[in-house]
Amino acid sequence: MSLPEQIVKTARTYQNVVEDPPGSNSGPLINDWLAFVGGHPGDPWCSAFACVVVHEARMLEKMPPLQFRRSSGALRLLVINDALKTDDPQPGDLIIWDHGHGKGHVSIKTGDATHIAGNTSPDGKSRNGTGVYEHGYDPADPQIAGYIRVR
Repeated sequence: MSLPEQIVKTARTYQNVVEDPPGSNSGPLINDWLAFVGGHPGDPWCSAFACVVVHEARMLEKMPPLQFRRSSGALRLLVINDALKTDDPQPGDLIIWDHGHGKGHVSIKTGDATHIAGNTSPDGKSRNGTGVYEHGYDPADPQIAGYIRVR
């Protein structure tokens, strides 16, 4: 299996993981994910989710360390992974969203107009929701700040 395919497959294994208690930005797995990127229980965790998925997919594919650098901040991922930006997004790539005022969100592209994200809502309308969910999105959304191709 290719790394992008493994990223999508790994992300989907976490579908419906939710915060405990709801609205806390924490829970057993979520706290582990946050610790992986240097975050703390209660921090936004979309970036932590994406970074853990990338790491686990790399390990499952028995690949050497990647160029990809992890961060607890979604917008910071674009800065520290500048060399990995792509204008031709494919499944397995990270989608970085800019919601203004320093607030971002990150998800993993799973199809032509679908993605999966942590710290979102079941309907996909919240960047600070309560779980991991897959849903559609508009690839022309002006809030998309960029894409990262993990390699």
